[in-house]
Amino acid sequence: MLGAQNQLPDSVLQMLKGKSSQQQADLLAEYGNAIYQKSRENATVAFDTALAISTATNYLPGKAKAKKGKGLLLYYSGKYEGALSLLLEAISDYDKAQDADGKADLFNDIANMMRKHGDADQAEVYLRKALAIYQQTNNLNGLANTNNNLGIVFETKGNLDSAMIHYQKGLELYEKADDEIGMSYSLDYVGLIHAYRSEFKESETFLLRALAIREKRGEQFAISTSLVNLGEVYMAMNETEKAITYFNKSLRMADSLKFPDLQSYNYKMLAEANSRKSNYKTAFDFYKRHITLQDSLFNLNRNKQLTEMQTKYETAEKEKENANLLRENQLKELNISNKNNQLLLLSGMLILALSAGMLYFNRQKLVRQKLLNEEIQKQQELRLKAVIASQEEERNRIAAELHDGLGQSLASVRMRLSREPISTESLDALDKSCVELREISHNLMPSNLMRSGLVTALLELSDRINKSGKLNLVVDSDPGLPPFSPNAAIQVFRIIQELLTNIIKYADATEATIQLMADDQMYSVMVEDNGKGFDKNKLQTTSGNGWYNIQSRLTILNGAVEIDSAPGRGTVVTIDIPLS
Repeated sequence: MLGAQNQLPDSVLQMLKGKSSQQQADLLAEYGNAIYQKSRENATVAFDTALAISTATNYLPGKAKAKKGKGLLLYYSGKYEGALSLLLEAISDYDKAQDADGKADLFNDIANMMRKHGDADQAEVYLRKALAIYQQTNNLNGLANTNNNLGIVFETKGNLDSAMIHYQKGLELYEKADDEIGMSYSLDYVGLIHAYRSEFKESETFLLRALAIREKRGEQFAISTSLVNLGEVYMAMNETEKAITYFNKSLRMADSLKFPDLQSYNYKMLAEANSRKSNYKTAFDFYKRHITLQDSLFNLNRNKQLTEMQTKYETAEKEKENANLLRENQLKELNISNKNNQLLLLSGMLILALSAGMLYFNRQKLVRQKLLNEEIQKQQELRLKAVIASQEEERNRIAAELHDGLGQSLASVRMRLSREPISTESLDALDKSCVELREISHNLMPSNLMRSGLVTALLELSDRINKSGKLNLVVDSDPGLPPFSPNAAIQVFRIIQELLTNIIKYADATEATIQLMADDQMYSVMVEDNGKGFDKNKLQTTSGNGWYNIQSRLTILNGAVEIDSAPGRGTVVTIDIPLS
């Protein structure tokens, strides 16, 4: 231990003087985390010394921090077996030490590994666990980091809007915590989202801000990441020469840091960039280096090594468990068994994630096809919204003209004729025409819908249908129902109109009910009738406009519909719409 301490800088040794063993272990672990991007050798010495001190004094938090630091250093060096072993031990130490934040930090690291190796869904599970812990402990930096990592997970899945929300939340929390390095990561991620959206100038602005912070702080790993991200943005902007400059800078730093994942990725990008410039020999040389390094990182024996290590670890844990079973009572036996099962499950998941063998910086490539599909869907939705908005404007215009133009004319004619000798039948026919005109105008655009809201408009519609004798319709809404937005009110009213039209025309129903409910997240609208029902499978092949119109409006609202019906019994249509 003394030999290791003598390799530390004098400033660190001075910092340790007069401190207790536990304080020394904590300070060394913090020092290792602070400088691992600048000097891997010094960080390794710091973690080794912290582990030696903690082991000698059985200081569990210190052991957990040191093992975690050493494990991450091994992971960045491509030594995945050693990394796995230490991180699994660190989980156990954090549990024993009852260090919630430490465990949440490690959950973030495990989630990042899972995501990098292709298991984004399981990564999200661990990030949600970490987020819950940080919320309980009110850890701003932890919340910010976890939001950033959730953003990466959503980005990997192709959900850029959710990714941007989490990145912006992370940036806001880092600013609140006055954490510049954390801010640089959030800025980096926001910049990449702009790049995926082809907003390259905005992307360049955010990425350069991140790079400036990292260069100011001398964070070598982070600087090398910023450089390769900027290189990719310049590639997208067709500034290939500039991109090559940034890739070369990043590669030099990756070589100096002995960062194999980043070396491999820079080789790949330099191959692509030189190919664009028709420098095919240079491109081929870079691609060969990329493949060679990739093969060395993920060789054929890796799965076998991981499996052997996991078996040894599980065997050791079983021996500990058996010893405890002999000493503890039944209650403690159960608790220990549960903890060991959780640990074995977690380790098994981590093995599967680490054995997938995906490179550190491949997340940009994973989402490109998804982004294209998402953009196509977005354009289709925009066209659909434009068509429906145009229809609503035309309905509104026609309703206004009928009410203010033709309606006023008919009313004036009715007044003049009532003073002239004319048959009662003629006046009745004219009155009926006025009623029908008002009915058409209301159906096109009910005045109460915009003025008093959806529920009032539905009650008015119910009154008119009930007076017609076509159907006995009841509207029932929760007393505390949140108001619908104007757009949502129009779309839901039109959907219900379409459903009621179908009930009146085809269902042979005598009674119908409309129910409107809501919880914290969702509106629920239920339309039920006592008619003859139908085979709902026929909706898949129907050529009618009614079902298409309903589906189109639900698409705009991000809503869903469920139909419960069969020939010979009534129909229940349930619509769920997000509250926001």
